[in-house]
Order: sequence, then C-alpha cells, then structure tokens
Amino acid sequence: MKSICIFILSLISTQTIAQDSLARQFSQIINKEDLKAHLTKFSSDAFEGREAGRLGQRLAGTYLANMFEKYGIEKYKDSTYFQRFSFEEKRISSAYIKIDSAELKSNKDFYLIPRYRVPKKHTIGKPNVIKPEVFLNSDSLLEGKEWTVYLEMDKNLEEHIRKLRLILRHGIRAKAKTTLLVVSNIDSIKSILKDEWEHSQNQLSSLSEKTENEYLALLFSKEQYQKYIGKLKSSKKDSASFYTTWNKKTFYTENIIGFVHGNKYANEYIVISAHYDHMGKKGNQIYNGADDDGTGTMGILLIAKAISEAKKNGVVFDKHFVFIGMSAEEKGLLGSRYYTENPFIPLERTCTNLNIDMIGRTDMLKHEKTNYLYIIGSNMIDTALHNVNHLANEQYSKLYLDYRFNNTSDPNQFYYRSDHYNFAKNNIPVIFYFRGVHEDYHKPSDTVDKIEWDIYTKITKHIFYTAWTIGRSPKILSID
Repeated sequence: MKSICIFILSLISTQTIAQDSLARQFSQIINKEDLKAHLTKFSSDAFEGREAGRLGQRLAGTYLANMFEKYGIEKYKDSTYFQRFSFEEKRISSAYIKIDSAELKSNKDFYLIPRYRVPKKHTIGKPNVIKPEVFLNSDSLLEGKEWTVYLEMDKNLEEHIRKLRLILRHGIRAKAKTTLLVVSNIDSIKSILKDEWEHSQNQLSSLSEKTENEYLALLFSKEQYQKYIGKLKSSKKDSASFYTTWNKKTFYTENIIGFVHGNKYANEYIVISAHYDHMGKKGNQIYNGADDDGTGTMGILLIAKAISEAKKNGVVFDKHFVFIGMSAEEKGLLGSRYYTENPFIPLERTCTNLNIDMIGRTDMLKHEKTNYLYIIGSNMIDTALHNVNHLANEQYSKLYLDYRFNNTSDPNQFYYRSDHYNFAKNNIPVIFYFRGVHEDYHKPSDTVDKIEWDIYTKITKHIFYTAWTIGRSPKILSID
C-alpha cells in the first residue's frame, strides 16, 4: 500500500510541475478586486440576508446564475441553472410532559431547543446519570437509552453555552433516546433559550414526517429536574409522555448549478460548492452574512470563471466541473441533502466535493501563523484527495494547512456542519475549507468591511489549484 501511495504522489508531483505555468496564468483571474466587487454586492442590504425561501435568497440566486451565464458557465442540459425544491419550516407553539395527571410545561418546568429534532411525541423512561466528559466521548454506549447529564456553570458564559450545545447535539447524533441536561444557574441563559424557542425546525418536503421513535434533548434547572424526577418516581408508570404542537409553512427555494465540461472522454465530476443562503432579517436588522457564506459563494464564482476561461483558451480537462451554490444550508444542510438525493449527475460519477464555508476572516483561536486554513475531511474517505490538496499547497499556495478539526470526534463537530457532509455520507471524498468561527458569526455584524481580502484571495486560489490538479489528470481520484 505504501509503495502505491508513493507512486501516486510521484505521479501527481510530476503533473503539477508540468502544469504550473498554466495554473498560475489562469489563477490570476481570481483577484481581490473582483472578489470585493462581487461580495460587496452579494452581502448588501439589497439581498435582505438571503434567507432560504425568501425574496432576498431568490435575488441572490438570480445574481449568481446571471454571473454564471456572463462567465460562460454552462447550464444543466443547456436549459437551467436552477434546481428547485421545497422545505417545511415548523415553529413550535407548545410542548409539555405528562406524568399521570400532572402536566409540566415548556419554558416553565423545562426548556428545549426546537431546531434539535424535537419530535411530536416521545416516551421518556427512567434515565441513567452520566458525566459530561463521558457522554461526549461515547457513541454506541448512548444509543437507544435515557441519560441525565449534569453540567456545572462555567466561568465563561460563551464556553458554558458551547458545552451545552455540544451535549445536546451529541446526544441526538449518537441516537440517545432521551438526553436530559441539568444546567446550574440556568437563569444566566434564559434569554438565549427564549431566542432558541423562536427558531424553526426544518425538513425537505419530500421527506415523510416522523412522529415517534426520534431522539429528544431537554434542559432543566436543578430545581426543575428534581420536580420532574420526583413526579416520575411517584408515578404508577415507569415513563413520562412528551407532546408538542407546531405551526408549519412550506417554502420554495433553489440550488444554483453550473458546469464546465471536460474533454469528450471525461466521465467523472468534481463538485465545488458553497452555500449562498444566510439568516435573513429579524425586525429591522439584516444578517448580511459576508463571511458566512458570501466568501465561499463568490469564491466558487471566480473559480468557475477561471476554469471556464482556461477551457476557452484551449486547456483540456480530463474531468468535468460542477459548481453549486447550495440553498437552505442554514436550515439544516437541506440544499445539499436534496442535491445528493436528486443529483444532476450520478453520484457514482462524482469523484470529490470541495466545499467552502467562511474563508474570509480570522477566528477567535490563537494562531502561530496568520495564513492558516482549516482542512476538514480530506483523508477520511480517500487519502489521495488529502495528498493532492497537500501537494497543490506545496506547489502553489504556501498556506499553513491546519488539521486540528479534522476529526469526527472533535467537540465542535465541524465535519458534520456544512454541505460536504451530505457527500461524505455517500462515500464521496470531501474537503471542507474553513477559517473558523469569529465573533460576528450569525450576527448582523458579519459585514463586508471586515473581510481580510489578501488571505481570502489566496485561499480561493488554493482551492482553484487543487481543483485544477484533479481536473487535469485522468488518474487522480479516478473512480474507474
């Protein structure tokens, strides 16, 4: 196996050196002036925060499609850039737990976060108590069982909230039947829980709605939990019943998809994606999402332009390129899920997905080198993708590739949190390109004036170089 990898690396290295001058020539099409012009428009108030299913998102999608056409990016079967789909947005109106004749009400006797897959009804059995660190490092142990997790207040409120979210998400992902999180000093986060109550739970319209056998995560103060567990112990039954009522509305949206086709013998596809939707408006505040994910969307636009220009000027590609602006990522990766379940080209002919999300800012962590780029997922399905990304960086980009989050058990769970994950679920090699979460994440203050243009441009070029190297070789990541 080692000798095969060395041979592949040698082959890749030889090809990238031979192609160096052409790659550098066409990478110049990706420049900070054009990125700035596009992103300033794309993250302006005119697009109203680009919330999926709303007018602003449709305007943004039309802008991206128009730019695809202007730059010579081909339509699907020469007919459309739009892949339309619908999703259901459900908002919870009430939730309660019934134990015999007693009724415990949400936001009074317990709390919940509606977007974390809250079922319509659920049966809660007697829970086992587990420490937070054991819970977060367990998967198969949790599945199908009831758990109580005690979380003490952290001195840092943001860190406390982060741990809280991690525990709730991990319980659901690990298929714990019920997670009851008991939080000390819950008063300090009541305003956050109130905001969370307003969030919707979303699913594709094409999916059947489940009402039972889902996973539930609830929050209690210590006093609320004692009241709950006291009633459960005095009950004639060994379980409690959980119920919710919802208001539901259907929204329509679209992925924006364009192609640059390879030579007549090409039969494999490189998918390069970024989500173009964001958080929309809340009252008079617009969430413009310049970094999240305006940077990724305008990145794929200029990568597409550079690849298209290369083809027009006689460069031959051995693979096809598919550029996708995903919608409804902020609603739960819905656009990429819809695409992978209804692909424009067969998934078995898709050799990789290069996914871009938030590459224009510096996060809140300490870095020895400012030219860092987080690489997530590159070696999880096919190490050849990891190797070609590494070599493209050695040949061209000279970035500091940071792999600290390249782990499925990382507490932040970034591997599961952007559109590449729906490709990875289908065993397609992926890279998630990411610069991390900054202080303006999911806030109205994520604005274009804070973008770091030089590093944003350099990262966009790096992704171009990686795609170029794969696309110019019939051997690299060959399905056949």
